[in-house]
Amino acid sequence: MKRLIALISVTAAVSIALGQTAKPDPARVASIWNSATNRMGEQADVWYDEGDYPRSTQMLKFMASSDPSDYEINNNLGWMLENMERWDEALATYVRYRKTNPSAADAAYPEANFYFMQRAYSKVPPLIEPTLGKKPEANSYRILGHAYERLGLLADAERVWKQMIEDHPNDPASKNNLVKVERKLAQQKGGGSGKP
Repeated sequence: MKRLIALISVTAAVSIALGQTAKPDPARVASIWNSATNRMGEQADVWYDEGDYPRSTQMLKFMASSDPSDYEINNNLGWMLENMERWDEALATYVRYRKTNPSAADAAYPEANFYFMQRAYSKVPPLIEPTLGKKPEANSYRILGHAYERLGLLADAERVWKQMIEDHPNDPASKNNLVKVERKLAQQKGGGSGKP
């Protein structure tokens, strides 16, 4: 812990010193920050492995406040808070990340996945639909397609699976999901129950 505090202090001192120079070298600043972030992440992992979840979570909170645009840090923080059943704090972390990073393709995914896992399927489409034009990671398509299917919006589910196949052609599960949804749609049109 003392070494970590010393590292943070040195990083802060270097940041201040670099800020006082006429033109700090951006590559050097990035290198120093990356080293400090890596060390803090390693320490958070040590505390996690030791079962000291509150301390690990505190480190992740510090890291997230220092770099609110880092997807992995913010997602890990939310995940830790969920594991500790601090649901409101986890959701607030995901919402803050999405709002802080509106142009990031995957900014809405952690929040949408939180709702999906809570079976609040109707909250997923308003978050994920606007991101599809940015070609997010495949998981965004997956939860959106499944949310639409569970909401009974099969035409929308079909559209999402088709778009996923176009944007992520090497995903065999999306092709299987498209076939399943198309079968349900055909059964609906033919007067069937819609069940496979």
